[in-house]
Amino acid sequence: MFEASGGFLRGHFALTSGAHSSGYVQSSQILGRPEFTEPMAADLAARFADAGVTAVVGPALGGAILAYAVGRRLGVRVVYAERIQGILSLARGYQIAPDDRVLVVEDVLITGRTIEETIEMVRLAGASVVGVGVILDRSCGAVSFGVRSEYLAAYDFDVYPPDDCPLCRANIPIRRPRYGRL
Repeated sequence: MFEASGGFLRGHFALTSGAHSSGYVQSSQILGRPEFTEPMAADLAARFADAGVTAVVGPALGGAILAYAVGRRLGVRVVYAERIQGILSLARGYQIAPDDRVLVVEDVLITGRTIEETIEMVRLAGASVVGVGVILDRSCGAVSFGVRSEYLAAYDFDVYPPDDCPLCRANIPIRRPRYGRL
């Protein structure tokens, strides 16, 4: 689906983590297309159908779109998170109750930082995290969250520290994706 939608980009990219990569995944290319989003949401929902999920939480923006689609499939409430002054917080008056059993979803996993922040936010609200569902695991299993985790696919682009990047040494122009724009 990423290939078919033009969501796999190859070249030289500076990631938000600061690392450089030979590729970039632009999930907005698939999440804006229901014919791709719906089957992925159905797959993730089926994988967690037995988990007693009462709420699905997704960080903006890709995770929020996916959260809606998965929550609709599970028939549960959907909660969005967004960065407010750099801190991941519940968006726009949403709340999580202490008795909630939360499924955290995200479009793409690279370092896991956003998912970890989302899990911490849920736990600070007193709720339990029953699992993590991700469309694409770019870490290829290198990141663990200590809860049941399901990934629809894994794909590993080369990632380099910026001070030891062969793409920089080869003078390949760098692209800096930001909020889905290149």
